[in-house]
Amino acid sequence: DLFAPLQTATPGGPNADVQVGLVVISQMRIIPGDGVQWIELTNLSDQPAPLYVPEQPEQTWTIAGALFKLPSGITAPPGGKVLVAGSAPGTLCMSGQVAAGVRVTGPFVMPLSDSGMRLTLQRPIAWGGHWIDAVVDVVELGAGWPLPGELHPILERNPLSGFGPDAANWQAVAPPTTGGNSSAGDFLCLFEVITGDDGANSLHWIATHDPAIRQYI
Repeated sequence: DLFAPLQTATPGGPNADVQVGLVVISQMRIIPGDGVQWIELTNLSDQPAPLYVPEQPEQTWTIAGALFKLPSGITAPPGGKVLVAGSAPGTLCMSGQVAAGVRVTGPFVMPLSDSGMRLTLQRPIAWGGHWIDAVVDVVELGAGWPLPGELHPILERNPLSGFGPDAANWQAVAPPTTGGNSSAGDFLCLFEVITGDDGANSLHWIATHDPAIRQYI
């Protein structure tokens, strides 16, 4: 069983709505026609959300179930999104399915499945001289969930404030479109290299649809 905190205490009365984290798993592309799965994270707050510990940048958020540890330096902007690809993030960024300004990282290791899979978004916290993973959000796919298909390969959380494990808060939707033509080169991606304190480099892709960027490419 999964027990979640409630928004308010209601002694002797009906339970209040479940309190969800400030960053949630908002989409999962499970059955992609082009072979690229993804997990979308959305920042529900009006403040930037670093997906790492600013004082200890090597301590980053993870998505258990997909076997992915986010690279250091990624921040979800207020109300913004981060995509985690199941394959090369540059391929997803250039696919024409990513809105301008969205950062793309990855790849995660464990392929997504629409049956019996739990994804847990976790953030590191210091506890008793050690780092432990605190649960931010949970999604548990199984019986009763909407089934993604070829025309509607994405599971989308609606509303975003809904309890993640509740199938009633998810619907199968069609792939997004940004109105361009990837074969015509309408979609561009910038990338940045961030060097962590341990000297390791991580590459982040950022989608852009600004024609002015072409002069630098």
